[in-house]
Amino acid sequence: MVLLSCRFILCTLLALLVGAQVSLADDIDCPGTPVTVRAGSSADAAPICTAVTDALQTLRTCNVPLTHSVTVIQRDTLKSGCMGVYHCGEEEIELLTPATMEAARNPDSSLAFVDTQTYFNSILTHELAHAAFDAVPCPFDSCLATHEYVAHVMQVRSLPAADIARFEAAVDMDTPLSRESINPFIYLMAPDAFLRRAWAHYRQRPDPCGYIGEIMSGKVVLDRERFE
Repeated sequence: MVLLSCRFILCTLLALLVGAQVSLADDIDCPGTPVTVRAGSSADAAPICTAVTDALQTLRTCNVPLTHSVTVIQRDTLKSGCMGVYHCGEEEIELLTPATMEAARNPDSSLAFVDTQTYFNSILTHELAHAAFDAVPCPFDSCLATHEYVAHVMQVRSLPAADIARFEAAVDMDTPLSRESINPFIYLMAPDAFLRRAWAHYRQRPDPCGYIGEIMSGKVVLDRERFE
C-alpha cells in the first residue's frame, strides 16, 4: 500500500510539473497559416513562424498543400537520432531547437555542410510535408516509402540553390532510378541513401512537381502491398 501511494504521489507531482511547463510555453498562431507554434516565449516562436511561412510556400508551389491545423512544439530533447517528428493523426510536430539540432547532427550526412539555421528550416519543411501527406489515403497498411519520399524531396527543395547544387554534386543524378528503388527497406536501413535516391528520382521526372501532385492526389503510390 505504501509503495502504491508513493507512486501515486510521484505521478501526481510529475503531472503538475508537466502542466506547469506547458503553461509557461507560449502558443503563437502563425499569421496566414494553419500552424501554431508552441515555444518557451513569443520571441522564440516568431522566427519559427517566419520559417513556417517559407516552408509552406515551398510545399504549396510543388503541389503539397497543408490543409489542416498543425502545432509545432519546440523541444530540447527528442529520441536519439531524431531532429523532428510528426505525430500522425495528432496534428503535432516536435522539433529540436536549432542549438540542440546543431549538436545532434551527423557530420557524415549528405547535408552536413548546410548551415544550422538553414538545416533547421529544412527539417521543419520535412515535417510539415509529413503533415500535409497525412491527409492522403493509403491503400495499404503503411505508405512509409511514399510518406518519406515526399518529405525528403521537399526538405532538399527548400534549400538555397547553392546548397542544392553542392548536394547534387555528390549524388549520382544520371543513373535512371525506378520506383522500386524507392522503398521502405532502404529508408529504414540507410536513410541518407534514401535521401539521395529520392532526390535523384524526383529530378529525373519530366515534370517533378507534377509527379508530386500525382502522389498527393493518390494516383501514384511508391509502396507495394506486403504479404506476410
